[in-house]
Amino acid sequence: MRSPITVPALATALAAPARAAAGDLGQSAVAILVPLIVFLSVVAIVGASLYAAYRTSLVKHETIRLAIEKGAQLPLELLQPAQRPESDLRRGVVLVFLGGGLALLLGSVARHPGVWAVGAMVGLLGVGFLVAWALQRKLEARRPPPAA
Repeated sequence: MRSPITVPALATALAAPARAAAGDLGQSAVAILVPLIVFLSVVAIVGASLYAAYRTSLVKHETIRLAIEKGAQLPLELLQPAQRPESDLRRGVVLVFLGGGLALLLGSVARHPGVWAVGAMVGLLGVGFLVAWALQRKLEARRPPPAA
């Protein structure tokens, strides 16, 4: 003979899926919110960087406009884009060492044998910056000095 269903037993049976769904809802919310927050953080950082560059350019152009209106002599450095070949050297050295360290780390920790290649790619990018720096120096050495 089957046991009779009581009201408390029925309430407990009906509430069990709701409790499980509430736990799943919390896990689902975390699974959605964490990547969303990370993505929005990256978007905010990139947006702030672009806005800062925009404001810098706007102030520079406003300064040039005001100087032209007042008839002031403009230095050539203000009109030419900033060139920093030493930044290629710095980037190259940093990326070569970062790539080497990343390749060593991933090669020793990862379970897949070819993962170290990610670090090698970063290192080769650094080598590219070093080559660009060396070529720029050679080009500047061949260029005749400006006539005074």
